[in-house]
Amino acid sequence: IACEITPAERGYMLNASIVDNEKTLLNLETFVTDEGFAERMQANFNERAEIIYKGVMALLSGDVNFIFDE
Repeated sequence: IACEITPAERGYMLNASIVDNEKTLLNLETFVTDEGFAERMQANFNERAEIIYKGVMALLSGDVNFIFDE
């Protein structure tokens, strides 16, 4: 799990990823205008990366049961 904030023009980029056995399972890059919000997103990602991954997969696949699969 890696998550970093970098300054960008008029805001910040949040770069978050989950890597397992040299394979990238999730790579997310998003722009936010507020540093405090970026820091909150970073903390949430670091604390809940597995839940975020499952949520993204559930939304992309259309299968909400993916969230509850172990």
